[in-house]
Amino acid sequence: MTFVRDSFGPGPSTVPAVPVAPTAEAPKAATSARRYGLVDSFVSKLVASSGHSATDSPPAKRMCFARDSFGLSDAPSAAPEGCFTPAPFNDAPVYACTSPRMMLEQDCSTAQSLADLLMQDRSRFAICRGDPALLRAACEFSFAQADKAFSLRTALKDSSNWRLWKKYCTHMGTTPWRTTASASKLESPAEYLREVVLLTYALGYAMQHKKPRSNSDRMIKPATAMAFLHSVSRVHKRNHLSLIPLSAVSLPLKGLMRDYVKVCGPMSLVPKRREPFTNPLIASLLHPRHEGKKLGRKTLKWSSLFGCSLSASIELASETGFRKGELFASNEEAHFLKWEAISVRLKNVWVPSGSMTAVMWASMQATDCVAVIPPHSKADQFGMVWGPLPCYRQFRPVGRSAARRIRDLAIAVLDKKGALTEAVFVDDDCSPLTCSTMASSLFYLLSSFLPAAAAKMYTWHSFRISLACALLAAKCSNAQIQAVLRWQTEESLRIYARMGVEEQLSLVSQAQLATISAVQSRNLPIFEKFDLFLAMQSIADD
Repeated sequence: MTFVRDSFGPGPSTVPAVPVAPTAEAPKAATSARRYGLVDSFVSKLVASSGHSATDSPPAKRMCFARDSFGLSDAPSAAPEGCFTPAPFNDAPVYACTSPRMMLEQDCSTAQSLADLLMQDRSRFAICRGDPALLRAACEFSFAQADKAFSLRTALKDSSNWRLWKKYCTHMGTTPWRTTASASKLESPAEYLREVVLLTYALGYAMQHKKPRSNSDRMIKPATAMAFLHSVSRVHKRNHLSLIPLSAVSLPLKGLMRDYVKVCGPMSLVPKRREPFTNPLIASLLHPRHEGKKLGRKTLKWSSLFGCSLSASIELASETGFRKGELFASNEEAHFLKWEAISVRLKNVWVPSGSMTAVMWASMQATDCVAVIPPHSKADQFGMVWGPLPCYRQFRPVGRSAARRIRDLAIAVLDKKGALTEAVFVDDDCSPLTCSTMASSLFYLLSSFLPAAAAKMYTWHSFRISLACALLAAKCSNAQIQAVLRWQTEESLRIYARMGVEEQLSLVSQAQLATISAVQSRNLPIFEKFDLFLAMQSIADD
């Protein structure tokens, strides 16, 4: 089967009819397809043959990300009723290991299977000869460490996408594990083209079956469908396998983008990102008038631990550009800001925050400062890049000052706990504040003085965007902005360091008054025309 342009919108389809056995789920699946505008006959047949809709996906389940955690067996998973059932596959891999992060659905000893296979190696490169226990341990270690290469958040997304990939491969009558799909293992051009067709058609399948993040979207964007393939590729990499290079589907992806724009409009692929906070807006967030306001289930009291944490995190985010996941707890594997990462220069002597007493914190003056070691982030997952480079914040007795807010928070924590340990930003019961709690708290705080539609334009990432825009307006170089915001590439500068309205208007006004006299060498001589141009310009200037 081929994926054609008319599959995503009204218009005649040139694809011949595919005989498909009727199923009881077909009406429901067709209804789901119509919701996203996929109403032509070809897509209707495709939905009917799949036997399920985007809303039929099973609930998320915490599981291991090795092969058997995805239901790998010697035979493919059962095909939906009414869909053609493929023959058993004999090339499915049988080796993998359990993951220490997740629980397996069933007991599987796949590391032993790989060890049994390697024990049959009789070459001079064989390992662990005569020691099967060591070989099994080596196999388990190999898969376990590869399984933890990506963050837990990424692994959870991959788990969801893998379930859809399994359904797609069942629909296509093939195995989800592409054991010979790397370019170095393919024996003929036909095998390579087979993998290209499989991955290309998967883009359309994902756009049809994955639910959009926003209810206002008719279908997921092509970039999201491509992210689905990246998830599949990561799962293979964890198991020491590889797909063909995903660049092979770059041209079909552009075709999908054209179809998407044709169906959803010319503005449908324009990125919608958060807006930067302005300085007056940040000052409004920290205004004392918010005392006693309801932030969801919480009541704001600025002197409480939660209130001190909220004000300190707002100031610190606006001055350092720390991401939400760097400030607050997100999952059991995330590394967020803790007191051990904060030191104080007190009277020209550096003191770890854990050694500071309440009296020492209270004695801070304008000559003192605070050093904060950047927590691990998605751009620096092990602290090897930005960890050695602390962020310094000057203490100011009045006005906006992250150092002063951290001092107030430290004194409040010491009064309640007696020591500065673990998380910096804590709730009233001293438990670490989570990303979800602080995201909702910021939204409720914004909604208290902004319309709801305007409040949705800002998140914790807006502080990071705000700092980038402020540094650009302050005439900082790209290298300086990149260093302050801890970006490893300049690509983020184009996205987040945005030129202001007044600056852009001023530059264009200056450009309109400039004299343009550049001439390319191949266009010389043009003396007569150039002299005429200068004469006309002098008349215009007069």
